[in-house]
Amino acid sequence: MYSSSLSSLSYKKIFININIIFILYISVVFGYICNEDVPRLTRWSNAASWPNKLVPKANDAVIIQTKIMLDLESPPLAYVLVNGSGMLIFEDKPGVSLTTQALIIVDGGSVCIGSPLCPYTNKTTITLTGYSEYTANNFTVDGFPYGQKVIAVGKDGTLEIHGQEPLPAWAKLDRNGRPGDTLLTLNSKVSWKSGSEVMIASSDYDYGQTEFNTIVDCPSCAPNQIKLANPLVYLHWGTFIEGMDQRASISMITRNIVVRGRVEENHCVSNPLVCRFFPNYTFGAHIMITRGFKNAHFNSLRLEFMGQPHMISRYPIHFHMVGDVSTYFFRPYVKNTVILNSHNRCIVLHGVYGLLVQDNVAYDHIGHCYMLCDGIEMNNVIDRNIGILTRSGLVTPADRNDEMCKAYKPLDFNGNPTQVTECNAVSTFWISNPNNVLTNNIAGGSENTGIWYVVPEYPGGESFSTGVDQHIQPVYTLIKKFQNNTVHSNRVLGFNLDSGLKLYPPSKEEPQQINSLISIRYNPRVDFTNRGSPMRPALLEGLVCYKNMWRGAWARGNIIMDNCYFADNAISLTLASEGTYPSDKGIAQLVTNSLFIGESENNGSYSWDRAPVHRNRTNPFGENWKMPIRGFEVYDGPVMVTNCSFRHFKRYDDRNISAISWYRLHDYTFSSLSYMENNEFIDVDHKLYMNNLYQDGDKCQNIFDKDKLLHYVRNIPIYKTDKCIEEPERNLLVCNESMAYIYFYVPYPERVEYNNNGPQLVVARDTHLNLTLSGLPNHNPKNHFLVLVHKNYEYTFHFDKHPVPQVFDLEAINWDQNDTMDIGICIGVNSIRSLQVEKVIGYKTLPKLFPVSDRLKLDNNSYFYDTSNGMLFVKLNQIQKRPDLYAFPEDGSERIRITLEQSPVFAVADCRTNYYTNSLMIFNESIHYLFKNSILNNISPIPIATNESIAHFGKRYIATTIPFQMKLHSSSPFPLKEFSYLEFWVMTSTTNSAIDFVIGLITENNLDVPIPIADYKFNNFNAQVWNPIRISLSTLNLNTFTDITIYGYSSSSQTIFIDDIGLIYYPYTMM
Repeated sequence: MYSSSLSSLSYKKIFININIIFILYISVVFGYICNEDVPRLTRWSNAASWPNKLVPKANDAVIIQTKIMLDLESPPLAYVLVNGSGMLIFEDKPGVSLTTQALIIVDGGSVCIGSPLCPYTNKTTITLTGYSEYTANNFTVDGFPYGQKVIAVGKDGTLEIHGQEPLPAWAKLDRNGRPGDTLLTLNSKVSWKSGSEVMIASSDYDYGQTEFNTIVDCPSCAPNQIKLANPLVYLHWGTFIEGMDQRASISMITRNIVVRGRVEENHCVSNPLVCRFFPNYTFGAHIMITRGFKNAHFNSLRLEFMGQPHMISRYPIHFHMVGDVSTYFFRPYVKNTVILNSHNRCIVLHGVYGLLVQDNVAYDHIGHCYMLCDGIEMNNVIDRNIGILTRSGLVTPADRNDEMCKAYKPLDFNGNPTQVTECNAVSTFWISNPNNVLTNNIAGGSENTGIWYVVPEYPGGESFSTGVDQHIQPVYTLIKKFQNNTVHSNRVLGFNLDSGLKLYPPSKEEPQQINSLISIRYNPRVDFTNRGSPMRPALLEGLVCYKNMWRGAWARGNIIMDNCYFADNAISLTLASEGTYPSDKGIAQLVTNSLFIGESENNGSYSWDRAPVHRNRTNPFGENWKMPIRGFEVYDGPVMVTNCSFRHFKRYDDRNISAISWYRLHDYTFSSLSYMENNEFIDVDHKLYMNNLYQDGDKCQNIFDKDKLLHYVRNIPIYKTDKCIEEPERNLLVCNESMAYIYFYVPYPERVEYNNNGPQLVVARDTHLNLTLSGLPNHNPKNHFLVLVHKNYEYTFHFDKHPVPQVFDLEAINWDQNDTMDIGICIGVNSIRSLQVEKVIGYKTLPKLFPVSDRLKLDNNSYFYDTSNGMLFVKLNQIQKRPDLYAFPEDGSERIRITLEQSPVFAVADCRTNYYTNSLMIFNESIHYLFKNSILNNISPIPIATNESIAHFGKRYIATTIPFQMKLHSSSPFPLKEFSYLEFWVMTSTTNSAIDFVIGLITENNLDVPIPIADYKFNNFNAQVWNPIRISLSTLNLNTFTDITIYGYSSSSQTIFIDDIGLIYYPYTMM
């Protein structure tokens, strides 16, 4: 189940054959195999080789239109232009180098340093010069701006660079390398020479533990061993851990061919913004290949001091809008290339199809390293590459960190502060179109993310029009191949598949800057040009995630993750969908046949404060090493976890660590269709742990155990039944119940906010089991509510902060065929002028439901409105069959729409006290006989007004003016401990009233002075709206009382109405 074998062998076979094809290509096209065999080749050092009979001198502009062999160290030149039938060949001998501001290869020109059959064996260097962007010469060829400090390969140009190929380019440790060690054992034979420089990657959270060293002679070493000049400083892991490969990579980074930008200064010479973030000299060189080039191959060279940090298209190697290179007789590639200290990316594929990028190593680069630029790039192979230390940059919003984001664009289009969510995505591998091959790569340390698949709706940049015309839609494109990639030591995320890019300029409605991150869901289709074609999940195989400071992996959309490995991440894996019905119809996420290790035997090494140390091991980010570690994190859904192994999730001290847990502080909800099946748990204290938090999603944590046929759900009162077992240590209930959702939707949301209170839906079951929801954050004000319920129980809905909306929908979500449920909604009594209830299935409206006079007569075609308590009852059912993992049937779920018209006087829609009759009413139509001697403003009995159009319930109410004093006197002492709340309803005659209610109790021991129990300030009353006021009594240390005093004060005199004064027996358990 946990195979670690790599699949690069097939690629190696393919490209061995390609090398044979290349030999034939060279033989047929050029008539030679090695550069020295080129006919009519003359030497650079021979004056007769040049039209003016002079060997080029310093600052000359050199034009080559014949076959020239560079056989010396050139002086610094203005530029070298190779065109016509010109060819520049580097002689394979010591002391050959080229220094120039630009090397331009166009119109049939060729530059060759070695060939595949005869790779270059000596050391040589191309040095590109230029002081700054303000002083260096800009080079434009045929109207195309190649820029400064550049190797440019244009139309009909050929660039061949083939150095001594390292065998292999990189390997892995086969034994642990410990601090002080100088002898390293590798997992394969190597032919690395003494004096070669190696890079040993970190195998801990801190990518700063990457070390550089030099190989020295070791006659006693085995073929798979090397000896270092200096001892190791940190632990570098070198063995498999329970089948998982955490072995540190080791790369040989010496090459005999070097292309570099010359360092002209010891400080920044760019604009103030660049110098603010990059104070050192950063004006590097770049290589650019453009449309119509004849061919280009890069094999075994080293690039140093390349890239220009804030300039688009100024990258170490950049294939720019070249189109389909798979049609080339010998397909272009970049292989075995080392890129060190780049100031702008590493290898960029821009508008290119069919390129091979293989066995390259990059360290310390600004911005995305291996990058697919526009999202139109397809059918490229990115295999066995390493990227370490990816730092934030300035070129695009995704490159920028928080500080850069705010500094580069402080304000958005509307003049508001730029949101940093537009930025913060710098990644070692930036994949903007899934239709590419990504295999066997290592992302070993980014300031943000290792591998990021971003899925824009269409390609952006220069490819936007083409992408739209050809219906190229990355968001609907299947991943061509993703296999055996490793992400480790990243500061935020190891792997991410989420988000799109803003393709249009900012506007008032969409003020974000162009190319900023936006929310989008990955929804791959059989045909990416047709969003209506069938869905098909994307497959991610063999992902290895370890020692990432925050998350190992995050993926949103229709995803299958198979045979993956996770260890030592704060959160190993989170799979997400949209989270808001009705989005993502039928989308689900599956992780299967995978291994999760909470804490492995790789304890790591101390490295300053970059990773907290506790219990003699390094720890991931968060909460002073107490970050709750989670293996699989349930989010949105449906998600499925099958055939997985969870190991070593042991709880220490007060740290929560669990194999499976839920996304914390979750505003959305968790699907009731998510399930786990056939998983094993070894050395695990908490298989599941539910967060003790109070957002809507936190209250709805759940998952189904297919093995035991039980539902795990959050341990809150509304979910407790006789069929549930409480497990308080894990904050969950284990229930033999079926669960589903009721979707409550307000299409016109202006009536879900009132008196500065946000929306709040209260769901009640039985007399005192309540769930309070604030709504899903997909609209402002919130108007979507997803209510997780046990099937086969009655639930009622109330709004305890505002009146009932005039139009709202109830919908069955995740229900099975023939499921049915009675649902009650508080709509009030006296305020209802008209009421219409209709049923809709999908987009089909059925005949209106008709009223019945008795709830016992309620059926699927009727509704019952109980005027005694203000409750409307409907029967919601699901007639059709729902496809597996769909939220509703293909034709749509059953939905009930309620439309009502209210009188000018109406009430906050909370009917619990009247419906559940769990109270002693002191006043409701009349004063309770025990309180008949009550007083209002020294008047007894309290005067009662009658007007059905004004009263809250019934016809009678109390009317008085502010200020007032009310004393509710009992004829005998009342036992206080039986009651949890004092409740009364208030309405004012003027809007925006502010009233201060002071409530007290008088006891037998304190007959004259009330004991104050609450000072309740109510601001911004709306006129002619009844509002409930509830005062908690449960915390008072009193046994009995004889009087309740209610005093009302305001800055101005006004009329106030009071109704339905009661003592609540049972607590409204609000969760």
